[in-house]
Amino acid sequence: MLQCREDVLNYTKQLVHIESIVNTDGEKVIAHSIYNMVLSFPYFSQNPSYITLEKTLQDDQERYNVLAFVKGKKGNSNRTVILMGHIDTVGVEDFNQLKEKAFSPEDLMESLKNEELPTSAKEHLYSGDWLFGRGVLDMKSGVASNLYLLKYYSEHPEELEGNIVFLAECDEEDSSHGILSALKTLNHWKKEHGFEYAAAVNADFVAPRFEGDENRYIYKGTVGKLLPSFFITGAETHVGSAFEGLDPNFIAAHLTTQINYNPELCNEAYGETTIPPVSLKQTDLKPTYTVQTALSAFVYYNFFIHSWSPKT
Repeated sequence: MLQCREDVLNYTKQLVHIESIVNTDGEKVIAHSIYNMVLSFPYFSQNPSYITLEKTLQDDQERYNVLAFVKGKKGNSNRTVILMGHIDTVGVEDFNQLKEKAFSPEDLMESLKNEELPTSAKEHLYSGDWLFGRGVLDMKSGVASNLYLLKYYSEHPEELEGNIVFLAECDEEDSSHGILSALKTLNHWKKEHGFEYAAAVNADFVAPRFEGDENRYIYKGTVGKLLPSFFITGAETHVGSAFEGLDPNFIAAHLTTQINYNPELCNEAYGETTIPPVSLKQTDLKPTYTVQTALSAFVYYNFFIHSWSPKT
């Protein structure tokens, strides 16, 4: 077993300190930082064509993926594993008064000692086994693990049968420009180097399945996601004449009542059942307060899927 805890922890802290919120310049900064880090490994100094800083395609933002690979020297296999993870994060508004410390794990953890926390979070904080901060779990610690493996096998290619490809992609939290753009490079390398892609390992976090669950899960296969969306047009009316119009919020609320947390809308395959759908956004489109009902509203829901499709 590789003794990698401290190295992965240090990589994680380095990555978390870079504010790489999706759709900001931070995505560009972190990609360049990872590229320079990997380029400093002796293997890539000697093989600079084995690493690329790749600008996303058809994107109105300037941001980049980092891809690199190590060719194993143990045997003659072309089987290749992709180690993948995203380098962007969501925003930090939910940190409230501590948002300025969201990217500084040590400072954040010290400040959290003065806050009211749920019991489990408090136990984690004082255990010494957990690191707090935006992006620690989702998913810079996963990228850090992949960085460690890339560095290790670049130094010990004789232990590697086949090849590994490291992929740090941007824009996972919004429109997936990162992974969609990376496909071009992955296909190019497949043709140029004869890679036989055997597996892709997404080193994201996993969550407990029930309260007190201490298991750590490895999920095989893939899970899909649908985002069914509804735009609802009503008929404006003064609140004093409510029945002379149609409130679109009323219809949106009925949709949410039927869809949210509905176990009948879970999708099962091979004994695995998805969690039920939940709304991610529900709002009317009135810009300010008025005494008229809204003209329109929209709502959309997250559906995880195993076998369903939009045609289902």
